[in-house]
Amino acid sequence: MAPTLPVTMRWDLPSWAHDFVHPDQRFPTVTERMAVAVELSHRNIVEETGDPFGAAVFDLSTLRPLAVGVNVVVPSATVAAHGEVVALCLAGVAVGNYDLGAAVGGPVELVTSCAPCMMCQGATVGSGVTSLVIAARENDTHSVGLGGSRRPPEWVERLRQQGIEVTEDVLRAEAVEVLREYADRGGRK
Repeated sequence: MAPTLPVTMRWDLPSWAHDFVHPDQRFPTVTERMAVAVELSHRNIVEETGDPFGAAVFDLSTLRPLAVGVNVVVPSATVAAHGEVVALCLAGVAVGNYDLGAAVGGPVELVTSCAPCMMCQGATVGSGVTSLVIAARENDTHSVGLGGSRRPPEWVERLRQQGIEVTEDVLRAEAVEVLREYADRGGRK
């Protein structure tokens, strides 16, 4: 039998993330919502299940989570499995539509422990998210020796032009500490 090309793939969250937050739990403040993303990023390195990036998607009308995500690039062997993309895709599965805002009939927020790369920004625009909240900045990842793509200087303004409100530096110090811990542990194994 001749070999065939792959026709399926999976992005599974680590088992510890399955019950990380309850879908009925409310997170009334942006700081509480960001704490979820930062703790996801930290837990991902402590459990050695991926890189130090976590994200969560919230329905702002109910203040409830739609999905969480962590970077599972290495365990899934899938370059696109960044925390933001995983969270957005799982949120789409949860609501039955890739356009999250249309599905929930109101504003949707993506919180991420680190500034999203260009791929994650594109997914954010296409997802119907109306608000993006960021903890660590791009230069924070570089300052601890982690690489990553360079974003154009006007990337925040471009997202705002697409109708996405961008808030930076929410729990930035805490997110940077996770990045430092990851670097101190030797980074990707």
